[in-house]
Amino acid sequence: MKIRINQANLLKGLLKVQNIATKTTTMPILSNVMLCAESNEITLFATDLQVGVRGSYECEVERAGAVAIPCKRFYEIVKELPESNIMIELLDNYWVNIECDSIKFKISGINPEDYPKFPDVKTESSIKVEVELLAELIGKTVYAISTDEGRLNIAGMLWRMEGKEFELVSTDGHRLAKVNAELDGADGKFRVTVPRKGIQEIRRILESDEGNAEFSIGKNYLLMKKDEVEVVVRLIESEFPDYERVLVENAKIKLTVDREVLRHSVKRVSLMSNEKTRAIRLKITDNRIELSSNDPEVGEATELIECEYGGEEVVVGFNSRYLLDAIEVMDGGKVTMELNEPLSPCMFSSEEDKQYVGVIMPMRV
Repeated sequence: MKIRINQANLLKGLLKVQNIATKTTTMPILSNVMLCAESNEITLFATDLQVGVRGSYECEVERAGAVAIPCKRFYEIVKELPESNIMIELLDNYWVNIECDSIKFKISGINPEDYPKFPDVKTESSIKVEVELLAELIGKTVYAISTDEGRLNIAGMLWRMEGKEFELVSTDGHRLAKVNAELDGADGKFRVTVPRKGIQEIRRILESDEGNAEFSIGKNYLLMKKDEVEVVVRLIESEFPDYERVLVENAKIKLTVDREVLRHSVKRVSLMSNEKTRAIRLKITDNRIELSSNDPEVGEATELIECEYGGEEVVVGFNSRYLLDAIEVMDGGKVTMELNEPLSPCMFSSEEDKQYVGVIMPMRV
């Protein structure tokens, strides 16, 4: 293998893949990035076996070939090189020569046959999503993905497509976020769970981008294509829980409050909440909410805000961080809270953001 490529072009490609290449004692090979040169382009591929990122970039190929080299070291070298053409040549025993102007590096690589292959995704369904819309949908639901690796079925985000309805759902057992949108560019229906790391990588690749992203869904994998970059994600096989049973219908308790007023009040009152539980108390009476927190070792806080409510007095407790997460991603000036009992699921929604719903399990306070 021998190629010449512009430094900026190569750095762009390495920025896409270097986040995936991991340093692991169990599989050190995964800290490498695969380089494959042919047909006037170089393909970069990195994987941790759960998520893989591959990108192809234009270059001058003098001799085709492939090699895997340490990703972090290679990225740091390229990042420090001047904006000029770089010559990369594969030598004997998988040593790689890197030259740029008067600068020379020699780095040890490995046999490309030992590196994992890019999965072959046999498409069963596909969708095309506008990048800005997908980024918004993920942004409204990613906060509720479970970080408990022991509960595999909720360690990712549900993607469900039926007809034109595209729905994303995440939960960690204490809260839930659901959002939906109508898509025209869909083929078939599916229900898959995309792991948290895959969601984060898709979001990162699409960051500050525009246009459309194409997704192919197979039995075990989801494949995203955007311009010159492909992201392949191994899907979670465990069944996502029945989330619809926690959505509140025909609520006995329903109130509406200004979103910004509630948000700022929760932030202030939570300053005196216990650092572990972050618990705050909402006492809801006729057209007002009294928010309070109390930690014997720190102090206490109380604040009154107005709301639209005409029912009996209700006292409910929340983790303040969960409450903020649910309302901060929401659009609209008003928040509607619905629940049946002080310890039953509480649903947060807005007439101005009908595609989004947040659910929080209250706390005893």
